[in-house]
Amino acid sequence: MESTEEKKRKIHIMVGYFRVPMRIDLSEEIIYRNAEKVVNKLLTETHKTYPLRSEEEILCLSLYNIAVALVKTEMNPEVAPLAESISKWNEEIDKLFEIK
Repeated sequence: MESTEEKKRKIHIMVGYFRVPMRIDLSEEIIYRNAEKVVNKLLTETHKTYPLRSEEEILCLSLYNIAVALVKTEMNPEVAPLAESISKWNEEIDKLFEIK
């Protein structure tokens, strides 16, 4: 029988120029890899739109755009189950960044 730790994997994702280590469930790696691609695509697009902004501003603008998309999704009754899943993922992400 596998322990919970055996089902975990340490990965590193890139968010812009930042390398972020995470410990994730092995079964969810594809989710994290796809999210990494989405975030970096949005960062690139935001940087092209606002080339004179600082990296910190680009990150803030991109984060805000993601939050707006999430809120729009939560407000759409057809995707309520998806919104619930995203909330659970957010809780898992919070756990990943807890200092131990």
